[in-house]
Amino acid sequence: MKGFKYGCQKELLGNMERWICTKRKCTLFLKINNLNNIEEFNLEHNHEKDSENILDRQALSNNLKIKAQENLERPTKLICQELLVNGDIEQLTEHDVFRDL
Repeated sequence: MKGFKYGCQKELLGNMERWICTKRKCTLFLKINNLNNIEEFNLEHNHEKDSENILDRQALSNNLKIKAQENLERPTKLICQELLVNGDIEQLTEHDVFRDL
């Protein structure tokens, strides 16, 4: 299910979790028990996949925000380090990098 992002919406009774697509109006959901078995689901998205470029940019942004809280280095140094570590983000532009920061 590449090209989509998911999040845990809430914990349910009986040690279950409900996971949903992060797009606001999407109807996809999974109910997973504590053994990671799917109990109930709707696997139909009602929107197109996000581009890999957008997902890479969001991952970079999230990683940088976490590192910035833990590290007092200059932001440009953190950005350069993150770009060197993650080789799969070669398609990002300068606009993509500084957009979410």
